[in-house]
Order: sequence, then C-alpha cells, then structure tokens
Amino acid sequence: NMLKNLISITFPAVVIITFFLMMRSYAVEPLETKFNMFNKFILNIQMIPNLIGKFILPYNLSGLPAYNIINTISGLAALLTMILLIIFSKNNRNYLLFGFIWLIILILPGMFTNPGNAKFDYLECRAYIPMIGLVIFFTAIFRNEKMKNNDVLRFGIGIIIAGFATINFLTSSSYVSTLDFYNNAVDKNKRSALAYNNRGVILRQQGKLQEAVNDFTSAIKIDSKF
Repeated sequence: NMLKNLISITFPAVVIITFFLMMRSYAVEPLETKFNMFNKFILNIQMIPNLIGKFILPYNLSGLPAYNIINTISGLAALLTMILLIIFSKNNRNYLLFGFIWLIILILPGMFTNPGNAKFDYLECRAYIPMIGLVIFFTAIFRNEKMKNNDVLRFGIGIIIAGFATINFLTSSSYVSTLDFYNNAVDKNKRSALAYNNRGVILRQQGKLQEAVNDFTSAIKIDSKF
C-alpha cells in the first residue's frame, strides 16, 4: 500500500514537471547540455549561502543581485548552525531535518542556470519557496513548552519581526517605479551591464540624454555586447 501510494503521488508529479520543462524550453530557450548545466551548477554553489544569508540577515537586497561576501558568510554560519542543531537535537530532529532538506533541495534547480555577471548572479525570488524550509526549521525549534512560555524569547522574536517588517517597508521603495528599481540594481550591483543599460533606456525616455549616455557607456565598458 505504501509503495502504491508513493507511485500515485510521484508519477503525476514527474509528468507535470516534465511537461513544464518541455514547454519552458520552447518558450525561453532549449534545454542545455548536461555538461553546461553541471558547470553552471558548480559556478552557482555560492547561491546556497547567499540566499540563506539574506533570509537571516536581509542585507544587500536587490532585484538584480551579485554575490556578496557578507551574505555568503552569514549564510555559511546559518548552515553550520542548522547542521549542528540537527546533530545534537534530542527533540523534533525529524522536523529539523525535513526543513533543512526542503530548503536545500528547492534551491538546487535555480543553480543550473547562470545569466552571468553582466546581468546578475542569481535571483532572490528563487528563494520564496525554498525559504519555507527555514520556517519549518525555526518552528520545530520553538515547538517545545519551555520555548513557548519564555517571555524573553517571545519579546526577542517580536523585536526581530518588527525589524524585518521595517526592512520590508524600506526595501519596497525600490519597486515604486521602474527607475527606482534600476537605481537600486545599479547601486547594489556595479557589475551589471543589464542594470545600466535598462536604466539608460528609461532616462532616454525621460529626456535625460546625457545621463542615459553615461549609463549606456558604463554598460558597454562592462560588456561590449551591450
């Protein structure tokens, strides 16, 4: 019965995912060779600590981000802490492990593509579903009665939530307009020719020709294809 249930769940999922990949390859670009995908996967190893680091310490948030040493270090510290908690936890280990596996497994698909530094190193939106694993992980930590009834801990969590809400409010200003978006992208990723180029297009449309020329020139210096 267990094997039958597993097959009944897995088979439709495989069919749907395969169909999605086929349709996506027609709409976007052909599926790449295994060798190219593996190379890009290796190049994007830093994506794992960067995405996790931004969840723990929301620094350098951007629509077109570049890998950042602060996000990498905070992410590696978080990963090490999670592994130690799983190893030494006496309660809720299965929940902790499940959350950790969810987090890592669902980051992996985005690592097989690499737009290149002239555009951006990765996309933060790829972290939305994987980060549910961190929510599961943290929930498992705070499940026991001692944690629930600890007023100091509850106060600390309240402060963290308030801090994250404030950061969210301030960061949302980068999405007020297209120009705000690319101002933020250029500020946070000086190596993105795409950000300079697209901001140049907007500035040209607004009649700010010299500023547009400056941005187009910056884009070309980074990548002559622009």
